[in-house]
Amino acid sequence: MILRLLLAAAAFVLAAPAATIDNGTFDSGCAGWTGAGSDGLGGCFNSLGNPGGTFIMNASGDLLLDPSVSQNVAGLVIGEFYRITGDFRSVYTGFPAKKAFGAEIDGGLYEFDLAAPLGVWKNFSFDFAYTGGSSLLRFSAERNGTDADAGIDNIAIAALPNPDPTANLAEAGALP
Repeated sequence: MILRLLLAAAAFVLAAPAATIDNGTFDSGCAGWTGAGSDGLGGCFNSLGNPGGTFIMNASGDLLLDPSVSQNVAGLVIGEFYRITGDFRSVYTGFPAKKAFGAEIDGGLYEFDLAAPLGVWKNFSFDFAYTGGSSLLRFSAERNGTDADAGIDNIAIAALPNPDPTANLAEAGALP
């Protein structure tokens, strides 16, 4: 009986759709993404990426705006764990800024420091467990009253192993 339950759970996991981010390299312009609050120096660029295209979030220091770019992530499964990765850099303002770049998904906010030198790509990553709240992935810059713009590239998502392999079975009522 337990073997049958484990095989059924494995089949369910294998059949679950994979979470996807469309055009995470911005090599197809802004296809799949929605930008907001950027000025003429921000937006999609077919070059300047790491390599290829990039999206630059810049509002020229407008303290009332946090320029952003967002996309709905398809295929997220409630209770599953994910890692979002990518590259970011300061594009026009090379001074260090605390918590000036951020990412949001499913009610979580993940903030990162922008650091000098200007134009050097850095990696970021964060993990989250999807609760079913919002599948909107939103990146923003010039956060917390800073004038620290950011460019992003190579945005990706990967499923992570569940730290408790019985968690999904227990939620489904398969185990006592």
